[in-house]
Amino acid sequence: KAVAVFQGKAELSMCMPYALTQAESMSNVVMDVTPNMIFVIGSDMKILDCNRKGQDLLGVGREEAVQRYIFEFIETEDIEEVLDTKKPVMHKKIKIDNDRLTVEETIVYIDNLDAALVTYQDVTREEKVREQHYKLKVGTVEMAQKGDRGAAWRDNGRDESYIDEIERLDIE
Repeated sequence: KAVAVFQGKAELSMCMPYALTQAESMSNVVMDVTPNMIFVIGSDMKILDCNRKGQDLLGVGREEAVQRYIFEFIETEDIEEVLDTKKPVMHKKIKIDNDRLTVEETIVYIDNLDAALVTYQDVTREEKVREQHYKLKVGTVEMAQKGDRGAAWRDNGRDESYIDEIERLDIE
């Protein structure tokens, strides 16, 4: 093929090494631009690979990350379970990074590598909004029961009125 490409009898895109390089390059781009934290963890709990967001979570570069074990950074109970049972953990909400982040965890077993693919999707903002809406609903019920529009907010140590709180949530 290389000779055919050189002689102009074939397109470069038809060359297998070129196609493989292109596919790997595309894979690396996807890994680096995804907002999710992605790790490949070996059966010995060693980090085999991680993307840029994963490196940010760990606070180390890729070169250092692949020389360390995942348990040095995060709780590994779910990862160990997947490696032992080969059964996935799908969309489980957990807290990581000293409870600073709420993430949706997905872990699947990679048979040919005897490893686990771990993906953390940051849902911290969504969880905070959900919590605010819940508090607003509770406050609304309390106000309706008391018959005093601002009582529930004052009782919770808040100076904002009910209307101000609704407008604030709608803006966010």
